[in-house]
Amino acid sequence: MTAGRDGFAPVLLLRCRACKAHGRGGMMARTAVRVRITGIVHGVFFRGSMAEEAAAHGISGWVRNMADGSVEALLEGDEEKVMRVVEWARHGPPRARVDSLKMERVRPRNSKSFRIEG
Repeated sequence: MTAGRDGFAPVLLLRCRACKAHGRGGMMARTAVRVRITGIVHGVFFRGSMAEEAAAHGISGWVRNMADGSVEALLEGDEEKVMRVVEWARHGPPRARVDSLKMERVRPRNSKSFRIEG
């Protein structure tokens, strides 16, 4: 799967176990994005809060602190739910101050859980 002219990779469709619940004839869009969040995002429970948010939406992937003071995350799952977590990350937990969020679409890895790294 390669990125198109717009830099985004095509969305992978998977058969949903609860077919009729999604109203898409048994198919749901599975997508993955990598986000980098800058601002006051270390020491404010950003990673733990993101893990809780991801779990609440059934999102898999990971989140980690970076040496430059930012937070990086890989979010994978149903496209609509992934975008809900991205929107949450634009403000983060109460003690955080998000200055910027950069997002890029990446190839889904079919991960099964969400973990906090480093």
